Parts: sequence; C-alpha cells; structure tokens
Amino acid sequence: LKEIIADAHDLGLETQGLFIIGLPREDMEQMEETIREAPKLGLDLAHFSIFVPLPGSDYGDEILAGNPDFENINFFTPHFESEEKNRQVKSLQRRALLRFYLRLRPISLLLRMLKWRQLSGVVRVVSRYFF
Repeated sequence: LKEIIADAHDLGLETQGLFIIGLPREDMEQMEETIREAPKLGLDLAHFSIFVPLPGSDYGDEILAGNPDFENINFFTPHFESEEKNRQVKSLQRRALLRFYLRLRPISLLLRMLKWRQLSGVVRVVSRYFF
C-alpha cells in the first residue's frame, strides 16, 4: 500500500484514506493500531469515522433495535452498548485526528487548500469532531 501511495504522489496525485473505528468485534487494541499506523502510510489527508449502524443493515437493526435516532446517524456520534464505550471510541477518534494532522505535511497541505470562504465550514467540521 505504501508503494501505491508513493507512486500516486510521483504522479502528482493527492492521496486520502478513510478509516473506520469501532467496527463490530473490533477491540481497543485494533483501534489503537489503526491510529498508530495511519500516519505511517504517507497519505496526504485522512478521515477517521466512527462506525455507523445504518437502519436496515444487519448491524444497524441489531444496534439500533428498531428505534433509530436519525438526527444522530453520522460519522461523529458513536452508537455502542454502553456510554463508556461511546466515550472511549469518541476519544480515539479525536486522538486519531490529532495524531494524523498535527504533522507538517498535512498542515501545509490544508493551509494551501483552504479558501477564506470555506473557513466557517472547516470550523464547523472540526468542532463536530472534537466537541
């Protein structure tokens, strides 16, 4: 995978990764490993989403038990069996973002990409991830 990402960079392509944490049967060590390894891949940008149990899917019906809260079905709100696990996974998502983006390469790329008119949207997305 690292070679493919390097080849994409050689061609002048931007690379992004989507990581989902909190998948069913994923334990804390596996989530921690994802957080440790993601920055090592050489990606330009990364998205760290929390597993979303969609209504109508096997996991969605099981987790949401027929009572979906459609206002909170998003990549920021955990839906686990306990509030403790919800807090743990949300904390891991924050840590993943900080670990990935508090490095020179992603910061410089984001600053080059940012347009003033996008600033309010960026602030809104950042606040959803962190608060």
